[in-house]
Amino acid sequence: RHCYVLLRSGGDWIYYDPMGNFTLAAVVGPRGVLAILRFFRDLGDRPLLYRPVLPPGPRSLAWRPYTCVEAVKRVLGPNAPWVVTPWQLYRCLMARQALDGALPAGRRRRPGGIRTKHDTL
Repeated sequence: RHCYVLLRSGGDWIYYDPMGNFTLAAVVGPRGVLAILRFFRDLGDRPLLYRPVLPPGPRSLAWRPYTCVEAVKRVLGPNAPWVVTPWQLYRCLMARQALDGALPAGRRRRPGGIRTKHDTL
């Protein structure tokens, strides 16, 4: 239904949440990765560690409507024009991590769009 991104800069976390009526950007401060993941998972969100922030390509990306998905894609770097929903973005990022070997096969999430607090990272 919605997506946002947390970026680490130095020891601080930057929260970037592009919403329909405004975009919230805030410095969360220094926290451990596990504490951040636990906090958002306890809220019912499905946090995903995604390390490769890709460098921009040589050309501009095509114009697309401003949505939370488009904003997060532009921060993280995947040029995936077919990805338009938060669930599609989640699946795209999971697939890219699995292809890069960043996610062991035994730790992949089961398919489905239902949020549960029992999912593991």
